[in-house]
Amino acid sequence: EDALCGNNGLTSVTIPEGVTHIGKSAFSRCSGLTDVKIPNSVVSIGEYSFDKCKSLTNVVLGGSVATIGSCAFRSCDGLASMVIPKNVKQIDHSAFIFCSRMKKFIVDEDNEKYRSVNGMILSKDGCKLHVGVNGDVKIPDGVTSICPMAFCHYNGLRSVMIPNSVTNIGDYSFSSCCALRSLIIPSGVTSVGVKAFEGTPFYDNLPNGMVILGGALYKYKGKCPSFVEIPSGVVSIGREAFRDCRNIATVSIPSSVTSVEELVFPDDNELTSFSVDPANPSYASMNGL
Repeated sequence: EDALCGNNGLTSVTIPEGVTHIGKSAFSRCSGLTDVKIPNSVVSIGEYSFDKCKSLTNVVLGGSVATIGSCAFRSCDGLASMVIPKNVKQIDHSAFIFCSRMKKFIVDEDNEKYRSVNGMILSKDGCKLHVGVNGDVKIPDGVTSICPMAFCHYNGLRSVMIPNSVTNIGDYSFSSCCALRSLIIPSGVTSVGVKAFEGTPFYDNLPNGMVILGGALYKYKGKCPSFVEIPSGVVSIGREAFRDCRNIATVSIPSSVTSVEELVFPDDNELTSFSVDPANPSYASMNGL
């Protein structure tokens, strides 16, 4: 761990054959590092291994790499593409966050866990989008879930086309994408994770009030009234949806709501009662609870 952390004079690395593991933060903050060659003997790349190697432009992963850890390539601003070998079985959701120039991943066709479509890393069956890219992005049809942090802090992400197949958008999936302005949420979305869109022009330009994305009540934006009536058609109420609404006293929930996440309301709230539509199949209210 931390073996060469902060060595700014380092420009290239060829790791010798026989090494099996790259430790935590081994090359973190090597700001002059541009080229890395990882041999076939390496099976795991530890968390923060190349974190903040801002000049890194070329990485060759050996064919035996199976695991790419948390924040392994975080803030590698020079990286525009990477080839993912066939034996990779685990890529942490935050492995490539802050990579503002990443445009293309190429996953080996023989990889049994992942595949690449439109430059992005998807599950082999195409249902989960694990790691996104920058630019004007079209998410492939068939994707049902955008994983947590898939596009987190991608400052080069400008627009996203989300297909009707998507039902779930994970935590922090588009958080702090400072150039993201164009985004259409399909009606089939039923779950939006915490802080999925904070720090984006898309979210900043939305009007105050209940932010409803597809069938998910994502959060209440702006000053909240003491009485809130959830509109009919909302399927889920997201985690921390009313986290800034400390003065809320009464909430009316329609029959369409079938999912209420944890920590929807702040601990220091003034809630006195809930009213749930008697036709709701999942929830009921009694004595204001």
